[in-house]
Amino acid sequence: MRSLRDAVDRRYLKVAAYGVCAALLTLLAGLLLYHSGAFWRVLLDVVGSIMRPLCLGLLVAYLLSPVVGMVERHLPFRSRAVRRDLAVALTVVMVLAVVVVLMFATLSALLRQIQEVRLEDLNYVYTELTSRYRDFADMAVEQLAKAGISLDSVTSRVARMLSGAPEALSTALFSVIFAVYFLVDGENIGAYWKRAFRVLVGEKGRAVARRMAGEAQEVFSGYLRGQFLDAVLVGIEASVALTVAGVPYGAMIGILTGLGNLIPYLTGFVGYGTLAVSCLAAGDLHRLVVGGVLLAVILVVDSNVVNPKLLGTTIKVHPLLVIASLIAGGTIGGVLGMLVAVPVGAFVKLQFDHYLDARAARAARQAGSGEAVAAPDCAEPGSTEA
Repeated sequence: MRSLRDAVDRRYLKVAAYGVCAALLTLLAGLLLYHSGAFWRVLLDVVGSIMRPLCLGLLVAYLLSPVVGMVERHLPFRSRAVRRDLAVALTVVMVLAVVVVLMFATLSALLRQIQEVRLEDLNYVYTELTSRYRDFADMAVEQLAKAGISLDSVTSRVARMLSGAPEALSTALFSVIFAVYFLVDGENIGAYWKRAFRVLVGEKGRAVARRMAGEAQEVFSGYLRGQFLDAVLVGIEASVALTVAGVPYGAMIGILTGLGNLIPYLTGFVGYGTLAVSCLAAGDLHRLVVGGVLLAVILVVDSNVVNPKLLGTTIKVHPLLVIASLIAGGTIGGVLGMLVAVPVGAFVKLQFDHYLDARAARAARQAGSGEAVAAPDCAEPGSTEA
């Protein structure tokens, strides 16, 4: 027995034992994952339901923080906590008041213009559309069927969207609550996570994190606040111009155009699409042409003058990267993902550029050190050259 124990290499025996244990643990983990699919689905749903309002609240707090700071500086109270709390309350009340006023203005304009629409006009438009575009509708249904998309699936998807309205309202409510807490206690929350990060990653990681945080601040603040302000300006300009021109549902079209301006390449589709639907439903081709010209002027001036001034030089990405970021953001986070997709894509590209620069610098240093080591070998023995 002693000779057998001496003959066995303990080092390799230990490695073999570790390998067998690792294989057994991997198999056990795989079995647990395979037989606990329902648990992980529930866990992902819970995490997603928390992260959606959390991220949206963080975004709202980030956008409103300059307004809160400006209001706080003009309050006369000595206590900073009182000033901060009151500034946050006043800012939230002002924002909610603006949203309510815009909603009532839009609804009143919509109801007023609906009252002007006659039933005979709607019947005429419906008859013309069904008689002229029945073949087109049949062809569209046929193409959707070839692509594996049935009308039942489209209907069920719309029904799911409508059934998700309570969840959307809940997400909006908790987003506001998260935003208020971030605005009120943002410094303490930030200090806590800075301390946690310092303990977990050390000083080298802190230096990298500070650099990345500064770059993220520059990219996100420049894009998000500039894009939101630009959307407000486009919405106001389009609403006023289309309403003055007498375009049906001009205020609604302008507001939707402004909202569409939050996402690149979506403004034209939303603006011209809603304008065409509104004017065709009213049977007013003249207003359609006038409204199209007005929207074209507003969007051309915005894209070439206003938007570059608001965004400055913070976002420099190729249009292909913008499109890819929008697709990825929409797939991962829906509309909210598309709102932040462009700055996230710009930030990821910036970090990739840093990685390439670091690799190039390291390769250059290695090449330089290799030449320095190989230099003495180039001289022949007995050579008098320096």
